[in-house]
Amino acid sequence: MWIDLERNFQYYNSEESMPCNCEICKNYYDKVKDKYPEVAAYLASLNVDILRPFELIWFDNDKKNQIEYIGCQYIVFGKCDKPFKKKIGSIMFERNVNHHPSTNHLPGNHFVLDFGKIVLEYK
Repeated sequence: MWIDLERNFQYYNSEESMPCNCEICKNYYDKVKDKYPEVAAYLASLNVDILRPFELIWFDNDKKNQIEYIGCQYIVFGKCDKPFKKKIGSIMFERNVNHHPSTNHLPGNHFVLDFGKIVLEYK
């Protein structure tokens, strides 16, 4: 795997990477860094901003007042030709090949990094 740190920095500091503004996504932005600092640190080492996901896939668990973000997807500029897996605590990171919105609008080499499950309180 090769990461284009400069291109990630540019992308995550641009309007193009602005995330969704819905209530469920705001819950993620408000809590994920504090609850999962190791995940935030790993993404930061790639110049990927944990507060600007490409896509979040979630389930609402009303009985426990939680949201389970089963797919947290981020654009990463660079190359990842081989299957990639990395585990941090209970969180598994993988290169997502088929199950994400199209990224054809993005120039240059890039891939989608997917991880989960992130469980956060929701009131």
